[in-house]
Amino acid sequence: MEQWKKARIVAESADPDVNISEVARRNGVNRGLLTMWRRLAGVSSSGAFKGFNSAF
Repeated sequence: MEQWKKARIVAESADPDVNISEVARRNGVNRGLLTMWRRLAGVSSSGAFKGFNSAF
């Protein structure tokens, strides 16, 4: 998947009021994969952005 698509999905899931499972389903990705992308991007479980990891 292209990096810009990953970034868009992660950004969509970063809102603390959004259900991560719904975002994953809507975008056709596994919730666990989205969680890994969020972790790599530095998005905490509360939706706070902690900074990009170079691996993302």
